[in-house]
Amino acid sequence: MTVRDSIVCLGLILLPPVLAGPRSSSSYSVSAESIDAGGADGTSAAYNSAGTLGGITGVSAVAAPAQTIRHGFMAQRFEPAMLTLSAAVVAVPETEGLQLSATYRGEDEGIDASVSPGMVAWIIVSGPLSSISATGLVSTSAIPSEGQAVVSGGYLDAAGRFLFTVLNTQPDNFGLYAGDGLADDWQETHFGLENPSAAPGFDADGDGQDNEFEFHAGLIPTDAASVFTIQMQMVPGEPAQRKIVFWPRWKERTYVVQTSLDLAVWDPLTEISTVDDGTMRSVTDLFGTGRKFYRILIGLP
Repeated sequence: MTVRDSIVCLGLILLPPVLAGPRSSSSYSVSAESIDAGGADGTSAAYNSAGTLGGITGVSAVAAPAQTIRHGFMAQRFEPAMLTLSAAVVAVPETEGLQLSATYRGEDEGIDASVSPGMVAWIIVSGPLSSISATGLVSTSAIPSEGQAVVSGGYLDAAGRFLFTVLNTQPDNFGLYAGDGLADDWQETHFGLENPSAAPGFDADGDGQDNEFEFHAGLIPTDAASVFTIQMQMVPGEPAQRKIVFWPRWKERTYVVQTSLDLAVWDPLTEISTVDDGTMRSVTDLFGTGRKFYRILIGLP
């Protein structure tokens, strides 16, 4: 028997290395097995990832369908995307305080959490505010008229603003005008702030009627043509009657005609007839004979 040498052929097949292939869908694409950013943040048009080192990822959100992935860590890591400032009321009396609070919403838009007011950087933006504490307690100032105030707050990379109203609850307490018997808002309207010409006894327009009288009469204290006028007239065909005519008359005021025989004792005129014509009022004294003096008391309701 012939012995033949056997030839054994060994074939070696070389395979390519196994690599993490891309992942994709209609909503996102991932270039590797893990979208973990090694502790950094990663974003795309469809997802965002706040990563932790190791594991699948830290916190990942996919747009459609809505999903949030949390894996392999003991505490959630997210950053505030919006800071909201608030208070128990949106209007506060002047010279009083208002406590502000803050909440934020994380970038996964699924969690609202309170922020300690002491961790917020508070700033007065505008309005009649005297101070704001490190814990968000706002102190309002005395004001001549109602005004708006704005406070801002910052926490990490988020910021917010709070708008509220300061009410003019004490009409005669502002600066130079305080305690003078005239409404601060009236003085501010006609004279601006801290103007000595707004003093009650000052006749700013030189018309013979001082600021105190013009305030009660509803006049313009800087216009010499704005005056309160009284006239005495006879009543045709009624020699025993007298007509007292005065203007301007406003609905926001009350008017009482008084009479006296000696300028010492004054009594309301009762036997009368009254006719109003626009801002003019005519009051007829039905028993106007003899010597009489008349005056008009103007009051604010």
